[in-house]
Amino acid sequence: MRTHLNSMPADSMVVNMAHRAPQHRLHDGAEWHDAQADARALTSSLDPVRFFKGIVVVGDAIVIGLACAVASLIRFGLVFPMLHVGTAASLAILIMFKLMHGGTVDARETTARLSSQLIEVLRSWTLTIVMLLVAAYLLRISATYPRLWVALWFAIGLTGLSLVRIFAVRELGRWRRQGRFARMVAVVDLDGTGHVLAQQLQHDSTREARLLGVFSASAVPPTPGTRVSSVDDLIALSQLFRIDDVVVTTSWPGSPMLQETLRKLSSIPTTVRLCPLLPPAFVGPHCQAELMMGNPTLVVCRRPLPGWDVVFKRLEDLILGCLMLAALSPVMLLIAASVRLDSPGPALFRQKRLGFNNNPITVYKFRSMVHRPIPDDAEVIQASRNDQRVTRLGRYLRKSSLDELPQLFNVLRGEMSLVGPRPHAIAHNAQYAALIDDYLGRHRVQPGITGWAQVNGLRGETDTLEKMQKRIEFDLAYIQRWSLMFDLRIIIQTAFGVLFHRQAY
Repeated sequence: MRTHLNSMPADSMVVNMAHRAPQHRLHDGAEWHDAQADARALTSSLDPVRFFKGIVVVGDAIVIGLACAVASLIRFGLVFPMLHVGTAASLAILIMFKLMHGGTVDARETTARLSSQLIEVLRSWTLTIVMLLVAAYLLRISATYPRLWVALWFAIGLTGLSLVRIFAVRELGRWRRQGRFARMVAVVDLDGTGHVLAQQLQHDSTREARLLGVFSASAVPPTPGTRVSSVDDLIALSQLFRIDDVVVTTSWPGSPMLQETLRKLSSIPTTVRLCPLLPPAFVGPHCQAELMMGNPTLVVCRRPLPGWDVVFKRLEDLILGCLMLAALSPVMLLIAASVRLDSPGPALFRQKRLGFNNNPITVYKFRSMVHRPIPDDAEVIQASRNDQRVTRLGRYLRKSSLDELPQLFNVLRGEMSLVGPRPHAIAHNAQYAALIDDYLGRHRVQPGITGWAQVNGLRGETDTLEKMQKRIEFDLAYIQRWSLMFDLRIIIQTAFGVLFHRQAY
């Protein structure tokens, strides 16, 4: 809705509220006509989502019945077994209703793909016919339903149901663009945090929610001499407006006014939600409400790789790591000898880095720079383009990522994984942990030889804070999305992509 119920001009009222509730003011000097039009569009007692679902359910039932009748006319003519045909049609309608949960597309979804709807229709309608045929066979009445009649009913019904879905998806998009599925939301502010959610609702581009207003849980106005809308005003408004959700915002659920506010709101027929406003770093797909010992809790950070997932990932590392080491051993021996011949110093470079749960590990690489002992906690200068410290052979090894191959030994020792966030130098860890809020979250899993950030082109020098922030975003996304198939995808992308990348130097 384009308006708030807190700063409307004094001579404006909310739809005959003079004798039923206090006057309410709307923010931003908005025109009352606009507010009234939005209110009329959203205050119908008939939920538009249920109405839309009902249209599709009725459409399915009509199509199934008509398809059955047309098939009967084609096969039997004007005289056909009315009882058996009617029974089959009725059962088919009930089965389809059950299989498709009302036979609807979800009006709350941001998008409704027609292809997925048509596939679901084919699956459900086929299963419905099969179930009816099995029932007829078990009841020994299958001879009553000739195969031609069944085939005609199936084909005509599938065509009709598909047309219903095409119509539904088209109308769904139109209704959504008109905002007819928008939920009317009221925000109850306990401690001055409600404006954050209110601004988000005001600027919602999906048209899935409209803000009725911000109501204060306190009877004392924040500024002396001003008028505020209270929870009691909201309760009075609920008798005139269809309010879908009431969201109670608070920075701390232990607010002394919370219990009294929830008690009052429990008297109105709407969904009441509690929204503790958390720092942005703790809000995401992992943030979910769960019960623990009968007490409601909010999960803000979930353990990665729960249960057997950690076992499966370790087996993946051992099996693929052994296979890679066996296949690449000749190449690794050749590289080691070439490094020794190319420049003075050892073939391997060792450096302390932080691994899983911030535990220090020693990471191995083929030496690609001029040999010079460096303390683990010393300031680390990243390699840059045309860096004079990089040897001739080292330049090729770094571009092709072949210098990372010795980390297969780290994988087999359980210090690293084939796929995961890349381990950074200890000095870089301390530097970026102070600059990026979520930086240390990448240590919740084992570091990897390759990762989601690397196959998306985020390799090489991180000469700006924005580049490192982007890497961290991909690292954290990998942790949230982890699966064996995701790991295999990254490994394949690494094999075909990283070897030809030119950002590492």
